[in-house]
Amino acid sequence: MKIGMFASMIPQISKTKGMTRRETIEYLVSLGIVSAESDMGELKAYGAESFCTEMKECGLELECLHALVNLTTRDDSELVKQYLSTAASCGCKYFLIVPGYAESVETKKDAADRIIERLIPLSEFALENGIQLTIENFSQVLTPYATPEELLYILENVPKLKYTYDTGNFSYLSLDVNEAFEKLKDHIAYVHAKDLGDRLTKDNCASEAHWKKVNFYGAPVGGGSVGFDKIIDNLRSVNYNGPLIIEQSISRSDHEFTDIMEGSVKWLNSKGIF
Repeated sequence: MKIGMFASMIPQISKTKGMTRRETIEYLVSLGIVSAESDMGELKAYGAESFCTEMKECGLELECLHALVNLTTRDDSELVKQYLSTAASCGCKYFLIVPGYAESVETKKDAADRIIERLIPLSEFALENGIQLTIENFSQVLTPYATPEELLYILENVPKLKYTYDTGNFSYLSLDVNEAFEKLKDHIAYVHAKDLGDRLTKDNCASEAHWKKVNFYGAPVGGGSVGFDKIIDNLRSVNYNGPLIIEQSISRSDHEFTDIMEGSVKWLNSKGIF
C-alpha cells in the first residue's frame, strides 16, 4: 500500500506552513505521500496542465480524479467522457464517479437502474483510455449507492466498474465498516482512508445546515473512531496494494488539516506503510 492525499488539502497546509504550492507539495512528498486525488473543479481552478506538471516534478502522482455528475434525472455521459479524457491526459489510473441522486427514497431503485445503464458503456470507455472507473459508498439519503447492498446491485450489474472503499462514510449511516468490507471486498480497487473524530452537534457546529450535511469532525488515520487497525488487517487479507488516500471529514481550523495529515502519515508508517 502507498500513502496519498486529497489535493484539496494543499491550500490549507500551504497557508498554515507559509509555503508556496510547490514548496507544500515538496514537503508532503518528504513525509512519504506519493499519490493525490483531485476534484475536477479544483483541478480546473489550479490549472490542470501546470498543476499536473508541478506534482510530477515534485514526485507526487495524480492518481485519481473525481466528479459529481447526473446519470439519474439526465444523462451526463458525454461530460463524463470529457472528464475521463482529462484524467487520461493527466496520467491518472482511476476516476471516481458520483453519479447523481434519486428524486425520492421511493425512486432509488429506478435511479440505480438508470445509473447501471449509463455506467456500462462509460466503464468500457474508461478502460479503453487506461482508466479504472470506480464508485464509492456516498452516504446520503437519496444516493442509491450508500449501503453495501445498494453498491453490490450496481457493481454486479456493471462488470467493469470497481469500488472505492471509503472507510468513514458508512459511519454516517451507523453501518459497520468491517461488515461492509466483507460484502464488498471482491470489488475494491481504491481506498479513501478517512477516520472520524467527535460527532458534530448543533452546539459545536457553525450552522444547522452544516450540521445536517457533515456529522463528524475529522481525525488522523488511526486516531479516531473508525478502527483502522482492523481496516489495515482487512486490506492486507485481500492483498490490497493500492493507494490509501487520506481524507478528512471536517476540520476546526486550517492548522488541523496539517495536524491530521502529519498524524495520519506517522500512524500509517507505524503499521509498515510508507
